[in-house]
Amino acid sequence: MKISCAICGNKKLKKYIRYSKPPKVEKKYQIKKKYKRNYLKCTNCNHFISDQKLVNFDKHYEKDYSKLHYANYINLKKTFNKIINFPIKKSDNKNRILRIKNFYNSLESKKNKEVELLDVGSGLGVFPHEVKKIGWKCYSNEPSVEASFFIKKKLGIKNYNCKFEEITINKKFDIITFNKVLEHVNKPHQFLNIAKKHLKTGGLIYFEVPDGESAIQISKNCQEFTIEHIHVFAFDSVRHLIRKCNLNPLKIARIKEVSGKWTIFAFARI
Repeated sequence: MKISCAICGNKKLKKYIRYSKPPKVEKKYQIKKKYKRNYLKCTNCNHFISDQKLVNFDKHYEKDYSKLHYANYINLKKTFNKIINFPIKKSDNKNRILRIKNFYNSLESKKNKEVELLDVGSGLGVFPHEVKKIGWKCYSNEPSVEASFFIKKKLGIKNYNCKFEEITINKKFDIITFNKVLEHVNKPHQFLNIAKKHLKTGGLIYFEVPDGESAIQISKNCQEFTIEHIHVFAFDSVRHLIRKCNLNPLKIARIKEVSGKWTIFAFARI
């Protein structure tokens, strides 16, 4: 195949998963062509790379993402309110906050300092909302116009309404988070390298990605393999990604979230 692994650069990829119809958990995209796509698997780091020509996701995220997922501002608000009211035993976000807070506090000697966090790809703003509740100062980066308006007006959180590759910030942060973001971009390492420039000395990068190795043991129709995921990760490919960005891995682990998602998360710093 002409495609090489975006994580480790290996050119030896093999067709690993084939689809002739969408998984039931996949969003209903406006696909007019015959449904046909594959995932290739890297023979070196076990990374899964999407091979599809059905949806142009660069244009989709600019124009159609909020409309497809939330339809309008009212539905966006309803979805937000529904999610924030989940109890912790049903909330990925509340568990995520605990994971990040506890890990950060285990490293930080100044317990009373104001923590400044930038969340990249904030969507509805559920995660930034939870960050505010623990007393940290949160900023967001969300390119969707509808979601950006909601985050600023409803949640009172500073949002950078642009692609992360085009972001202009005059400040640095203690933590930068990518929660289920890197699987949607062509060059995940580019996002991590940009984040490095905006970290304070000793600052953390935290990211979560779909765990393809665990999900494929269940079914190729798990949500980890829906069409919008350009990348689906493996434990080794996460390690390769961190090394490629000259970051120091502090913790890498795989979990099954309370929502049922198979996830690999990582903490890293320069």
